[in-house]
Amino acid sequence: MRKRLSLLIFLAILLLGCSLTAGGSGDDNAVKPSPDAGVIQTAATQLPTFANLPSATPTMVLCKPPRLITQSSGYITKITLAEDVSGNKKDPVKPATSFDKKATIHAVAAVKNAPNHTDFKSIWYANDTQDVAPCNSKIDEYVVSTNGTRNIDFMLKPDSALPLGTYRVEIYVNGTLDSVVNFSVK
Repeated sequence: MRKRLSLLIFLAILLLGCSLTAGGSGDDNAVKPSPDAGVIQTAATQLPTFANLPSATPTMVLCKPPRLITQSSGYITKITLAEDVSGNKKDPVKPATSFDKKATIHAVAAVKNAPNHTDFKSIWYANDTQDVAPCNSKIDEYVVSTNGTRNIDFMLKPDSALPLGTYRVEIYVNGTLDSVVNFSVK
């Protein structure tokens, strides 16, 4: 009985230690938003680059993305991850779910019949980058206010190479999580 209790206490301390990972310091040049004529796009916060994040403490537990519940707004018909976009319509070019570590990553949201002043927000996360950053580290976020039917290009353009691993982009409409798209960097 004492051995079981000791093991349970050890596991509880280990799990508590895994959840107490510190964040990094800010960098004004972390990621740049994509230019999009006719759309107001502002950086919601300045977030850290991977070069400034402290190394995560290696654990025996693999990083997993959180279980997220989405609620469709009805305004986003599709989200396509791509290596580039084409023209004023921001059509996705070279759709992919796996990217090179130096690639610019586009999350193109196809929007239909959005009313005036609809806010679309992207939040980019590193789910698991081994020991480079803590599990589920926020990379950057941007808000776009627009209306009508169009493509919105949310772009992640790192200043340096992204660490190898798994990532996700969350797309919110008027503050409600609409879509989550996972991808990897190899």
